Amino acid sequence: MFKDVPMKIVVPIIVVTWILSMISSIAIVSVAPSLLGIKAGIDEGAVTADKIAAGAVITAKLADGTVTSAKILDGTITATDLSDGSIIAVKIADGAVTTIKIASEAITSDKIADKAVTISKIADEAWSAIVSTKLENNSVTSAKILDGAIIEVDISNGAVTAAKIADGAVTTSKIADNAIVTIKLADNSVTTAKIVDATITAADLATGAVTTTKIADGAVTRAKLAAGISKYWISGSLNTVSRDVTTTWTKLDNFLTFTKELGTSVIEVLLASRATGGTFSGAFGVLFEVRINDQATTMANRGAITTTGTIDFITINAVYTNLPAGTYTVSVWAQAAPSGSSSGVLLDPGGWSGRIIVTESF
Repeated sequence: MFKDVPMKIVVPIIVVTWILSMISSIAIVSVAPSLLGIKAGIDEGAVTADKIAAGAVITAKLADGTVTSAKILDGTITATDLSDGSIIAVKIADGAVTTIKIASEAITSDKIADKAVTISKIADEAWSAIVSTKLENNSVTSAKILDGAIIEVDISNGAVTAAKIADGAVTTSKIADNAIVTIKLADNSVTTAKIVDATITAADLATGAVTTTKIADGAVTRAKLAAGISKYWISGSLNTVSRDVTTTWTKLDNFLTFTKELGTSVIEVLLASRATGGTFSGAFGVLFEVRINDQATTMANRGAITTTGTIDFITINAVYTNLPAGTYTVSVWAQAAPSGSSSGVLLDPGGWSGRIIVTESF
């Protein structure tokens, strides 16, 4: 019947008809239940657990905050149920984080409280990891070091100063051979007990160091003396006093005192002077003799004047080989010979410089 009706009229009619049909359907759905006594919705508590099919309650069906602790079965929340970062500090019970819960290398330095790492917390194999860079300056005190643990390689060169060495701690075994040089010895510290017997050689002695007091009596033998070394003494005037003499030896006077240095040396006495034998009385001459400490020697000659009242030159030599070191006096003696006497016997009459010379030969 619409064959002759234009399309611009037909289309609006169809749209209006469809809209009216939809309104009628909605009215029937809304009004029919009340007219027929049918309730709208589900009563509270009407949907019990056995009314809900397994898996029917999905995430979208749950209101925010409706799932309480009591609704969650114990032990059913797995790692995949927890979002990253959702377990904060207050959610973890004290003591709940055990060793196996901590990932390797998860505990960094800032996670450890000061002084929290005690000796018992450090594994035996971990000690090797505590290197010098891990220690704070001056943190290793004496109490921290095991007795006897510090060996040579632990001590830096020059670190052991005098103040670090206990008194008496440096024993002989601690001193290297040839380590004690001259500047290490205090003045007068080397006593005779410190010197090995017979080790002082000529090179060790300073020039002029061996004085008389350093030489033991009798220690300088003839072999120790250089050839031609001698000592000499000379008397003063011999014109001191005249004597009357008999056949008994009479001392004219003491003329010279000397000190012999060595017991091994030889003493020679030389008298060279004018002399007068005085006036004889029953004598044929006067003999003269030199002595040391009033003792004559067999190794000597005698002087003689055989004419009464005359002056003559006499020379006497006497040698002493066994005199100990010491001080001695030289004297001159006279005797009338072979009998009788003589008066006015005198050496060096007029004082013409007669003398006695003593020589000590080494």
